[in-house]
Amino acid sequence: MIIDISKNFSNKLISKVIKFVDTLDSKQKEKLFFSFSDQERFNWHYTPIKKYGLALLEMSKNQQVLAFNITKFLLSEMGHVTVDKIIELEKILDEWEKIQDEKNNWSRDSGLYYFSIFGKPNNDGNPWGIRLNGHHVLVTINFSSKFISLLPSFFGANPSEIQHGYRKGERTLPKEEDIARKLIKSMNFHQSKKAILCENAPSDIITENVIHVKKFHIEDGIKFTDLYESQKSVAEKLTKHYFKRFNDEFYSEYIKNINSLEKMRFVWAGSLNPKMPHYYSLYHPEFIIEYDNTQNGANHIHTVIRDIKNDWGENLLSLHHKKFHV
Repeated sequence: MIIDISKNFSNKLISKVIKFVDTLDSKQKEKLFFSFSDQERFNWHYTPIKKYGLALLEMSKNQQVLAFNITKFLLSEMGHVTVDKIIELEKILDEWEKIQDEKNNWSRDSGLYYFSIFGKPNNDGNPWGIRLNGHHVLVTINFSSKFISLLPSFFGANPSEIQHGYRKGERTLPKEEDIARKLIKSMNFHQSKKAILCENAPSDIITENVIHVKKFHIEDGIKFTDLYESQKSVAEKLTKHYFKRFNDEFYSEYIKNINSLEKMRFVWAGSLNPKMPHYYSLYHPEFIIEYDNTQNGANHIHTVIRDIKNDWGENLLSLHHKKFHV
């Protein structure tokens, strides 16, 4: 799902990127920039391991604001607020692990989120991209003239429900869990037999952080066409909620370009009850959405949207040449 966008939009995006870049010194730029062909463009991790790029802790407050102005432009308000919450959870998690006297090898630091730019921001058709990657966050765009792709997209949360302090009970990614549970619990015996793959949920999303998901093909689960109309509405609401991470223009284009939800399947594994390990996926020939909540007492969520054909804007160049060089 590569989106055709207006020149006005691309000019605004480039302007925001240049405004940020112009504040950086040479050492910062050296960390920020990679060539578009560099394999680092596909090197993403949702675990808190070392990432590559320019970290927030290496920027001034003003530079951080300008960097996030880029992602705010690409995401919806809900999407941007969610990114902020996920980054804030690093402090919450650090406090909780100390309260629990848990030992780990990770550095819980909200400054360890990295911006990277691949290629040179331009409007002449040469592809370029931006990435924000850190623990439980992947925001990435790949861009060529009028064409743009924002997948893969990863949001996670640990804890998904805060267990201490004045924010105790606050949840991150609640709708991803609640809408899906409403769907599975609405199913009758025969529907459940199709939808529920097994009683035990997998320990993580199946696609993990593979570069491409073209080989993934799910035949299990319940077909969208086997749902009642009321259930179809819930499944559609769940699907749309994931794409609402992106701004209104991207959201409407993604939804318009999805080739019929009739081709979608819904798979569930694990418990139907809150705070028990569970997993689900929405599989469509054009995309995969995965959700997993099994770790840390089922209080640790991973979610991802993958584009089966065009993750990382794989066909950007061919689309550009087809449109402008025929």
